[in-house]
Amino acid sequence: DGGRDSEFDMVEMLRPPRPARPSVRPQPFRFNKRFVEDFWSTPNQLSSPNSWVRPSRRVAAMLAVSIVRLDPELALPAYAHPGDAGMDLCAREDGVLAAGGGRLLMPTGIAIAIPQGYAGFVLPRSGLALKHGISVVNAPGLIDSAYRGEIKVVLLNTDPVAEYHVRRGDRVAQLVLQRVEEVVWTEVDSLEGLDRGGGFGHSGR
Repeated sequence: DGGRDSEFDMVEMLRPPRPARPSVRPQPFRFNKRFVEDFWSTPNQLSSPNSWVRPSRRVAAMLAVSIVRLDPELALPAYAHPGDAGMDLCAREDGVLAAGGGRLLMPTGIAIAIPQGYAGFVLPRSGLALKHGISVVNAPGLIDSAYRGEIKVVLLNTDPVAEYHVRRGDRVAQLVLQRVEEVVWTEVDSLEGLDRGGGFGHSGR
């Protein structure tokens, strides 16, 4: 047994010394608010833990568009609800749309500078279309990015019997701004892909 102890002592003597453990003080937890804001994409969710549902995608940056208010008493185009695509356009004047196809060119009191690469589209309001048959003649009315004049809407009354009175300040149409591509034509002798043929009701009702 003494021999074993001596052998053990010899091994311990030949073993390299263990490095001393550094004395590391534990760091306090620091809440990274910016990381959470970026991760959950909307800062106001920090104050509402029950609403911490991660969105499927980050919210896109909003498009900045210059606008001139030609009529200071009219409201600027605005979204009625979060997530809407169209902004309401208001009538600048009173007017009457005759029954059975009456048309009226209605100014809206604004001029805008649409950025290059985008276009504006004027669309009817669904409520006016359903209740009164009011639409936009050339829907969607196209506004090019180079246009700087007042935005005007060509209204149409499709009701066969009742005329429609437009009041100043009424919401008469919707404006949608959308990115558009500029086309460069490539002339070819034939087109690739399968030609399904038909068109104009070829597939039935």
